Order: sequence, then C-alpha cells, then structure tokens
Amino acid sequence: MASARLVMSVTEAAELLEISRALAYELARLQRLPAVRLGRRLVVPRKALALWLDQSCGLDRSYGPFGRINLP
Repeated sequence: MASARLVMSVTEAAELLEISRALAYELARLQRLPAVRLGRRLVVPRKALALWLDQSCGLDRSYGPFGRINLP
C-alpha cells in the first residue's frame, strides 16, 4: 500500500531526487522546489513534487508516456 503521508521532509525529497540536502533547501528557499512551511517545519507535499517533476520534464500527468509516478 502506498504511504498515507501527504508530505515528506526536504531531506526525504532530496534523497528521492538524488540531490544534496543543501541544494534541496536552497531550491525550496528560491521557490523552485514546492515546499510549505508548517510551523517551524518545511515540508514538501508529495503530489506537488510529482506534478513539479512532470512539468519540469514536459509531461502531462494524466496522459504522459510513463503514466502515474507513485512516490514512496
């Protein structure tokens, strides 16, 4: 079953994207990575990250050649 968590930490997003934690925080600060502040925490919504990746690659989420991307 897919994860029920709606958000992931910036560190988890960095691991999924195979980039450094520092770069992920910098992209979030520059509003280039979808991130939301929840109190003191900065989190990345899973759906927003998947959509951001699709848009960055020029894919249509509904009809893209790879279908839906399910993030762990």
